[in-house]
Amino acid sequence: MQNIFVRKEKLLEILEKNLEIHKKLYEEAKILYKEKVIATLEKKLENAKKEKINLDFYELVSPQTYSQSYKDAIRMIKLNCKDEVQLSEKDFQNYVLNKWDWISTFRHSYMSNSVSSSSSSSVSSDELNLYFGDE
Repeated sequence: MQNIFVRKEKLLEILEKNLEIHKKLYEEAKILYKEKVIATLEKKLENAKKEKINLDFYELVSPQTYSQSYKDAIRMIKLNCKDEVQLSEKDFQNYVLNKWDWISTFRHSYMSNSVSSSSSSSVSSDELNLYFGDE
């Protein structure tokens, strides 16, 4: 596929919105991960007292932030002197569709920690669907 040109302002709007959602999801994931670690450790301690020792922690998925990917793209686009930005298909996948190479890893870490939580999310279901490409 050939490259396309997009309006700089619109591209920045998309990237900044995705960065905002990413930050919220990451902060939530850190809190949920901490809660899950504490609950897991308490359960393992309780089981150990009953001599049912299992020290596997495979169910714990530590969240990672990928904010720098957005920040780098935003900075690069802001430094562009033109009103339009040329994007390759890969750039379009990353910047516009939010289909970065790391998105499935981030989604897995977020979902694995949030599924067991009863906490409410600061991110709406519409934002989640848009962010993870489920629209």
